[in-house]
Amino acid sequence: MNRKEVYEVIKKMNLQEVVKKIYNKNYTNVPTDALLQVIANTQSFIPSQVEEEELRTHVPDFWEHPKEAQIQMKKIKDLSSVYAFVNWSYHSTSH
Repeated sequence: MNRKEVYEVIKKMNLQEVVKKIYNKNYTNVPTDALLQVIANTQSFIPSQVEEEELRTHVPDFWEHPKEAQIQMKKIKDLSSVYAFVNWSYHSTSH
């Protein structure tokens, strides 16, 4: 994963503040290897987040509020996409 892709993942996963708390500096000033470690440590939490968000769609009146339902479905799609991208990138660069 190149530096630009790492930045994209950090932003998609909203890890800017996490990086700042760990390293006391903006993520753009942290080495790529350190950012990749933050992403790797975080990626194990994403599947449970996706599962949790998917469970919210199982309530009987979920589709009775289409706007909120669409927002929830987008949230699930975004989390799943980030996980897939990070997982693919991690495995493609580790071999």
